[in-house]
Amino acid sequence: MHDELIVKELGDEVTYNHKGCIVFDSIVYLPFENICDSNFQFSFGIDGYPFMDCELNHRYPNKEYYTISRKYGRRLSKIGYPYFLDLQDGKQKLLISIHYSLLDTLINIKFPIEINLTEMNPVCGLGIRYIPENGELILTSNERTDDGSWMTYRWRGIMNENGDKRMETGINYAKMMKNPTFNKDTKTWSFEEIIKLAPQKLEDLFLLA
Repeated sequence: MHDELIVKELGDEVTYNHKGCIVFDSIVYLPFENICDSNFQFSFGIDGYPFMDCELNHRYPNKEYYTISRKYGRRLSKIGYPYFLDLQDGKQKLLISIHYSLLDTLINIKFPIEINLTEMNPVCGLGIRYIPENGELILTSNERTDDGSWMTYRWRGIMNENGDKRMETGINYAKMMKNPTFNKDTKTWSFEEIIKLAPQKLEDLFLLA
């Protein structure tokens, strides 16, 4: 996604209020039929605080992808979950947490990110794709290059005892994350590797999970 939709939604805060912004495009892939909403949860937060002003929906044509969209009153974000912050804070490290539950399955995932937003490059995007069937987490960040194209950085983590290390193909750059630790009491997988997001100009932000 790269068009006036992003600029329209973020423009006031970023351009006029001089805020920085991370846009989270969070997806869980569930190729199952007849999922009961009461038995299914997918949410995320920062530094231990879950986001409450959001809603599960289907922003993509494939209805097997469940997405998280921020709520502005009755209106839903069309690009994901924009998280605004002060540019004066400079380089920051944040701990992202994901919660997933379906029937008797409950999983928590944690991983750190690093951002360095500036007045010149005040925004960045993070694609989060979780595939419960494979125990797979895929993270993406896109960067505009000097020739006008985009470089996609992708990190892949596997959450199972075997630590499957098969790499995806057809992408510019892929890195396998070190196997996470698992806390059986809290059902939490924790990755140690810091995911460094690529800062962008507002008009160059490209979202693709």
